Amino acid sequence: MIVCREALDNESLDADASRLSTGIKLLTYKDNVGSNPLLRLVYLCHGGYTLKKVYRDLYHKYPTADIIARHHAHVLAAHSAGFKKICYLVPSLSATQLQHELTGANLFRQLRLRLHILIDGAVQRRSLKFSKLFVFSQPMKDAVIAQLPKSPASQNVLLVRPGIARTRFIPPTTSEKVELKTRLGLPIDRPLFLFVGRFVQAKGLGFVVEALSQIATDCGAVLVGDGERKAAVKSQITTLGLDRRVRVDDATSRVEDYYRACDVFVMSSTYEPFGQTILEAVACGLRVVAFHRSTGVKTATHELGLDAAIDYAYQLDADGLAQAMERALVKLSDGCYAPEVLGQMGGHDRVINAYSWSVLLDQLLE
Repeated sequence: MIVCREALDNESLDADASRLSTGIKLLTYKDNVGSNPLLRLVYLCHGGYTLKKVYRDLYHKYPTADIIARHHAHVLAAHSAGFKKICYLVPSLSATQLQHELTGANLFRQLRLRLHILIDGAVQRRSLKFSKLFVFSQPMKDAVIAQLPKSPASQNVLLVRPGIARTRFIPPTTSEKVELKTRLGLPIDRPLFLFVGRFVQAKGLGFVVEALSQIATDCGAVLVGDGERKAAVKSQITTLGLDRRVRVDDATSRVEDYYRACDVFVMSSTYEPFGQTILEAVACGLRVVAFHRSTGVKTATHELGLDAAIDYAYQLDADGLAQAMERALVKLSDGCYAPEVLGQMGGHDRVINAYSWSVLLDQLLE
């Protein structure tokens, strides 16, 4: 059973977003705590008023169930309900992630972010004590342990790897790539860069757009996702005169279509506890561009074992990213990293074999 909130008023889901395999149930709840700040504050340490009720009802039906949580609110709600075995797969530390959003924010937003960092950070630290902890990277493991200096839980943070769907993320043939570009309305006569992710400060989208303005080669880019900086990114694209070269598309559950239609993936994050998008990109035969750890970024890119498929930027700015993107284009034009070639080299199989959802599930439930 999957427990998740319903879409908010400002969110949209495509038709495939909630389509599940046979035998899996979806339990949704309405997250309306924003309409009553006092109620939210009172139940904050219990995962929220609505979520606590959801897990309490589940506990009455399935008291011995295993809980796998990806958000600390679910950990706290499950713990409050009485569940004993809670596996928390920590995606990131919210306080650290929000710190990266302070850059460039106005005074009012900075105040809101600092309040969020203070409160949400404390709540997440509380949740770490009530669950068995799993992380996707060594930097994330170190960061979680640092939050638990005097707790026995700090000795049992387990490093695991995510999985990737074998049948979804596969290199396309040349004809399939052309068909996908045509169906998505993308140009077929130029190489395309791809970004997939949330439009927030830590993703470095400003670097991507500025870098594209510096690349002389006739190329384009597609930025796929949603987030609070989406309007700012669109404004930057217009200001730099890139409207004809850069397209911004909404988040989609069919993200593999974009991977298979484009040519080079840009992972421009300055903070990324794990590079799931890199795995998906390489499995689809794309060359990848990312910032090297020597630039000071806090990412897990080097842990993936895929450096042969990555062109690194050695400056934490648009100039450095542009240089790495141009190197990727040269290799692409030489035919060294065309999708079919990378597939034959074992890029897809390497990723699929190393990153398995079934292996992860066994590790979580053992």
